[in-house]
Amino acid sequence: MTALNTHFESQCLPTPLAYFAHHLPSWLLQLMTVGTYYIEIAVPIAFFAPMKTIRRYAFTLQFLFQISIILTGNYTFFNLLTMVLCISLLDDDFFGYKQPQPSGISFQRITSRSVSFTFIGFSLYYTYKFFGLTLKQDNTIGSKITFTKTDFDWFISMSVPYCVITGFLTLGSTAAQAIVISMFDIKGCWKKFTSLFSCFFYCVVCFGLFSLTLVSESSCYFMRSFIHFLFFSYH
Repeated sequence: MTALNTHFESQCLPTPLAYFAHHLPSWLLQLMTVGTYYIEIAVPIAFFAPMKTIRRYAFTLQFLFQISIILTGNYTFFNLLTMVLCISLLDDDFFGYKQPQPSGISFQRITSRSVSFTFIGFSLYYTYKFFGLTLKQDNTIGSKITFTKTDFDWFISMSVPYCVITGFLTLGSTAAQAIVISMFDIKGCWKKFTSLFSCFFYCVVCFGLFSLTLVSESSCYFMRSFIHFLFFSYH
C-alpha cells in the first residue's frame, strides 16, 4: 500500500503540486492508494448500471479522480479523454432537460434509489473490509491488505464474466428502447424508416465496439499477474 509514497516523485512529468502531494503523511498516501483502487476497480462496474443515481456517482468520482491526476502529473490529453467519455454516464436531466414525471412518490423511483444506495453502500463496505481500514488512537486511518492471492483470483474469475454480461444487457436494453421509440413514437413512413435504419446502424456499431474492447483471456491473465506483483511482492 505504499505506491503513492514514491509515485509523485518518480512519474515522468510531475507538476509543482506533486511536490506537496509527495510530502503528505504516509498514512494519508496509503488511504489515497485505497481510494485509487476503489475508483479504478469497483466504480467502473457502475458505468453499466441502469440507475442514473449510480451512474452519476461513478461520474463524480471518476471526474474528480482525473482532475487530481491532472493537478499532480502531466499525462497530456489522456485524462481529458477519460473525462469526455465519462460525460456519457449523464442523462438529459443532468443538463437541465427535465422529463415529465408522475406526481408523488412512485414505486419505480423508490426501487431505483434503494438499489443505488445499496450498491454504493456495499462497495464502500467491502473496500473497508478488504483493505482493513481502521481508526487509530492518533486519529489517523490505517490500511492493510486483508485478502489473499486465492481471494483475488476468485474475484477476477467471477467479476470479469459478470461485468461483460451486465454490459451486454445494458447496451441491449438501450438499443431495444431506441428501436421501440423509432417504431411507435415517430410519425410518417419515411421518418420511421430512416429512424429505424439509423438505430440499427448505430446498434451494430456499438455492439461491435463493445465486443472489440472486451478483455481477452491473455490480457486478463497479465493484469492478474501484474496486480499480484504490486500487492504481494513485499509480503
